[in-house]
Amino acid sequence: MFADFREYYGLRVTDVFKFDGSLPIGEAAILARNLPLSSRTVAAVQGGTEYLGWDINTHLLATLVDIVQVSNYMFAKVNSKKRVKAPVPVPRPGDAERRKRENANNPFAQMVQAQLTELNHDTAKEA
Repeated sequence: MFADFREYYGLRVTDVFKFDGSLPIGEAAILARNLPLSSRTVAAVQGGTEYLGWDINTHLLATLVDIVQVSNYMFAKVNSKKRVKAPVPVPRPGDAERRKRENANNPFAQMVQAQLTELNHDTAKEA
């Protein structure tokens, strides 16, 4: 938060602790609450450095890139005799954690994982 207050507001967080009225604690709390989505503090609260710099514009730009890739893929698929590889979406912060949570709550994914583990175990026994 120290760096964010300096960068975005030109203030020192340590002024809150001086108790001389230079930066009232209520005002500091309001400023902290209104830090931009791309700030270090918001990134830390959201889950870490992978969120750093991801504001609404970055998310919209990543979505726009994904849409253009899908559009190009569909055009190539319709107009080509060769098999066209599907595009990979732009990675976004939290994707790995989200997939892990989705797989943990997905009975089909759990069943497939159990079968793969059993298959690997049986293959190791045979070797």
